[in-house]
Amino acid sequence: MSYTFSRTKLIEKIKFGLLSPNEIRKMSAARIITADTYDEDGLPIPSGLMDQRLGTIEPGQRCQTCGNLVSNCMGHFGHIDGILVSIPNQR
Repeated sequence: MSYTFSRTKLIEKIKFGLLSPNEIRKMSAARIITADTYDEDGLPIPSGLMDQRLGTIEPGQRCQTCGNLVSNCMGHFGHIDGILVSIPNQR
């Protein structure tokens, strides 16, 4: 297989950074609160790992975030809020 590149560009720099928890929540398409994926009827569970706001993998279904079909939706990320647990020191 051969590839043809019509344009090439030199990348001069890449910048990495971290987002705050509030920034992540604002950008997130869905809050995930259950590890379940599908209900008894085979449909994605809202706020589950296959929530349709994250995108769809089913042909003919539209993403609930961007409205595109699977061929034009790159997917969206969700977030899981952390759980703070007190762990006693065992010394």
